[in-house]
Amino acid sequence: MESMPEERRLLPADYRGLEAELETLPYNTIIKLYHAHQCQRQAQRESIIKNIDEQKEAIYQFMDWSKMCSHKTALRKLFQNSHQAIKEARASLTRFHEKIKESKHQQVALIKEIEDIRRDINTSSATKNKLEQYVNKYSETYTFFLENVTHLDQDFNSVQEVLNRYEALENSRVECSTILRDELDESIELKKEMLKIVEEKSTVLRKLDNSLVMLQIRQKQVKEHMMHWEHNLERIRIRMSATIQESQELTNGCYDLYINMCRRKKMTPTINIDDIENQLKFIQKTILFYKDVIRIATSVRQDQLLILKSKQHKKKISMIKNLLDAPNLKESI
Repeated sequence: MESMPEERRLLPADYRGLEAELETLPYNTIIKLYHAHQCQRQAQRESIIKNIDEQKEAIYQFMDWSKMCSHKTALRKLFQNSHQAIKEARASLTRFHEKIKESKHQQVALIKEIEDIRRDINTSSATKNKLEQYVNKYSETYTFFLENVTHLDQDFNSVQEVLNRYEALENSRVECSTILRDELDESIELKKEMLKIVEEKSTVLRKLDNSLVMLQIRQKQVKEHMMHWEHNLERIRIRMSATIQESQELTNGCYDLYINMCRRKKMTPTINIDDIENQLKFIQKTILFYKDVIRIATSVRQDQLLILKSKQHKKKISMIKNLLDAPNLKESI
C-alpha cells in the first residue's frame, strides 16, 4: 500500500496518463496497436455471432417454426376468450353478490315473518285456551238456560229448536244489516248525485249572475246611448223646425218676389205657391232680363235712342223708359 504513493511520487510532474504515453510512442507502433485492438474486437464479435447461430440451429432443431402463426392465432383466440370469460365472470360475480344481498334481506324478512307467525300462534293458542275455559265454564249454565227456555215457552220442544230459532234470527239480522248497508250505500250515492247536481246548479246560477251583471251593464250602456240619441233627436227636431221655418220664410219670400215681379210686368200669377222650382226659374229669367235691359240702357247713348224710335221698337223703348224712370229698380235687383 505504501509503494503506490512512492511510485506516484517518482512520476514526473507533467505526467498526463496512458494517452500521453501513447503520444510519445512512434506512429507505426500506435497503428499496430490499433489494428490489434480492432482484430480482437472483430474476433469477439465473430465468436458471439457463432454462438448465437449455434443456439438458433439448436432451437430450430427442437422446434417446428412453420406452425408458429397458427399457434399465435390460437393463443390470441384463447386470450380473447379468457378476457371475455373474465368480463362475464365479473358480471356474474356482481349478480351473485346482488343475489346474496337480496337473499340476506329476504332471510331477515322471513325471520321477522316467522317470529310474527310464532307470536300469532302463541296468541291464538292462548285465545283458544281461554275460549275452551269459557266454554267449559259456561256450557253447563247455557245448557241449563236452554232447557229452562224449552220448559217455559211452549213454542220450543227441544234445545235444538231454540238454537234453530237463534240461527234464523241471526240470519235475519245479517240480511237486515246487508239491506241497511245497501240502502246506506244507495243513500251515499244519491247524496253524491245531489251534491253534483247542486254544484252544477250553483255553476249555472253563477253564470246567470254574471249574465245578469252583463245585462245590467248593457242596459246602462243602452240607456246612455238612448239618452245620447234622444238628445241628438231633440237637436235634430230643433234644427228641423228652424229649417222648416227658414224654408217657409224662403217659400213666402220667393212667392212674394214672384208676385211683385208679376205685378211689375203686369202679368197674372199662374204658378202655385208650393211650386218653388218654377218660381225660382221665373225669377232667374226675370233677373237676367232686367240685367240685359240695364246693360243695354246704360250702354246705349242718348243719341242712339232716336234711332230706336221705330214702329218695331216702340214697345221696348217705352218699357226701357219706364224702367229708367223707376228710381228703385237697381236697389230692388
